[in-house]
Amino acid sequence: MLKENINLKLQNKELQEAKEKALTEVSKVKSAYAEKTRILDTKQWKIKNAKRNQNALIQRKAEELYTVKKHTQQALNLSFLLYSCIITLFTAIRSETLRMDSMAFLTQTWNILRAIALNVSKAAIRASEWGGRAEKQSLAIVLHNVLPFIVVLAALALFGFIIYLFIGLGKIYKEYFWDRLSLFITFFSLAGIIFFADLIRNKIPINLIILFLLVQCIYILLRSLVRLFKNLP
Repeated sequence: MLKENINLKLQNKELQEAKEKALTEVSKVKSAYAEKTRILDTKQWKIKNAKRNQNALIQRKAEELYTVKKHTQQALNLSFLLYSCIITLFTAIRSETLRMDSMAFLTQTWNILRAIALNVSKAAIRASEWGGRAEKQSLAIVLHNVLPFIVVLAALALFGFIIYLFIGLGKIYKEYFWDRLSLFITFFSLAGIIFFADLIRNKIPINLIILFLLVQCIYILLRSLVRLFKNLP
């Protein structure tokens, strides 16, 4: 009986040692697996980071290349525009028909402004004379001096209102119509009138400056109609 107890103790001891050894081996396997998992995650993170950096580098290089091409194209367009403007300017200077029409337009504009100023002056004088006809001398003196001032002030107010309208129209044109198409129409209509000034003048008896303004008005009218039709339901 004593011998059997000793054997059982030995067996339990061996079983306990085997169990501890198995737990140690399992712990080692778990540690090795965790280390391999950590290494694999690190490699995957490095691969993702490398791909992210590569994509960012490709994107940056593409943006730099696009910027260079864009600036090069803008420089070429600007050079062509400047060259075209210089050629057009020299052609305009050499065109006798265009010089005559420009002088006629400016002269007519000056005559109109001078006629308006003269009419305002005459109206002020008549208002002064009318005010001097008042029965009371004190009232006549006041009206004689105040009425011309009122007439001139009204004329200046009307002139300022007209300028305000033109400024408003300019803002509307800049907001809704000023784009590449407008620049194209403006430049090429001006260039066409300049280069073919003599031919146009022989076919159409109209001042070339007025013709240019008329072309711009027609263009704005057509653009307005197109915009109106697009907004219709």
